[in-house]
Amino acid sequence: MEKKYNSQMDGPIMNKEFWMNPPELNKPNSQDKLNSGHYLELIDRLHIVMCNLNDHCIQHPVAKLDKKISNSLNKALEEIWDAYQEVGKLDYKRNNL
Repeated sequence: MEKKYNSQMDGPIMNKEFWMNPPELNKPNSQDKLNSGHYLELIDRLHIVMCNLNDHCIQHPVAKLDKKISNSLNKALEEIWDAYQEVGKLDYKRNNL
């Protein structure tokens, strides 16, 4: 059995289950409203995340030398890229209909 990495940061922030199934606080509610700037804002934030993932993780020497880590990071980048594209499509549709 593979040993899991243990961090001093114990709690939900380092818990995969927390991130894959976030608590009800992260679910949409009737008070959530979208305005025209929200799509562009999310596109910008996704771009920042992609840049950070590339600059600080994909380009890290460990990731460059370990194919499994590199593949996982590149899959994450692809998923974020897909989300970036989807938000861009929604923004385009919203502004050009």
